[in-house]
Amino acid sequence: LRAASSEAGRRMMQQAHRVQVGGQRLVGIVAETGHPRLLRQGDEPVHFDDETNLAYTQAQLVLPMEAHGQLIAVLDIQSIERDAFPEGDIAILRLLADQLALTIENASLLAESQKALDRLSRYQVEETLNAWRRAMTRRQARLAYVYDQTAVRPVSPDRLALPAEESEVPQDVVVRSLPDGRFLLLAPVQVGGQTIGVLSFEARREWTRDEVNLVAAAVQQMGLALENARLLEETRLRAEQERLVAEITTRVRASPNLETILQTAVRELGVALDTDRTAVRLMSLEYSDD
Repeated sequence: LRAASSEAGRRMMQQAHRVQVGGQRLVGIVAETGHPRLLRQGDEPVHFDDETNLAYTQAQLVLPMEAHGQLIAVLDIQSIERDAFPEGDIAILRLLADQLALTIENASLLAESQKALDRLSRYQVEETLNAWRRAMTRRQARLAYVYDQTAVRPVSPDRLALPAEESEVPQDVVVRSLPDGRFLLLAPVQVGGQTIGVLSFEARREWTRDEVNLVAAAVQQMGLALENARLLEETRLRAEQERLVAEITTRVRASPNLETILQTAVRELGVALDTDRTAVRLMSLEYSDD
């Protein structure tokens, strides 16, 4: 039971009321057959559903709710009047049941689509972060630069007045005051909604609103430029890898025998990967008639 309008029905929901498909209960019969059923007190040897909570039921109309030819629910309507469901009302209620089924199906499809979009978004975020981790790993260090009105110099990130932990990096441009009276302007560098760095400005005066807006606009363009540069770098690396693979494959295929193929493979791969030692060994396979 998923929804009910009466106090008895709400009690049944609290009790996690369930009905077996099939059996002697009307809801179970309709759930099994997919055909509407109307039961009036004394009509036939079929039990009203849950006599304990709905003891005054005199008529029960149960309608299948189908969407695109598939039964997705059962609509159970009960009344204390035996003649509560004339033919005209039943036709209207059947139409409403079908419309309600389509509405439920559309809502379900929309929820599934939203979940799929959420999964895709999380995948894209994780893939972006992994790509930036790979880009930083290739450089074997965190990148940090400072401009002191004379030149741009690489520095250790520990020497900058930046948040010590990544979790402390703001998600928006903020202004903070430093103990020595200076004012620090922090702007997160974001790619795909994820923070990959932070831009900081220090001055001995307060920052104006126009300056804050300027930094916010500039750092947004900076994030786009960085992501484009990373994508271009990965494209070049992939092209270089494909070129190396093609060259190695060509040389290996040109070898006339097993020994030469193995020697060519370890030599070319060792050079391409710049390894200290590269080895290959063929396994001794036991012959079997099975």
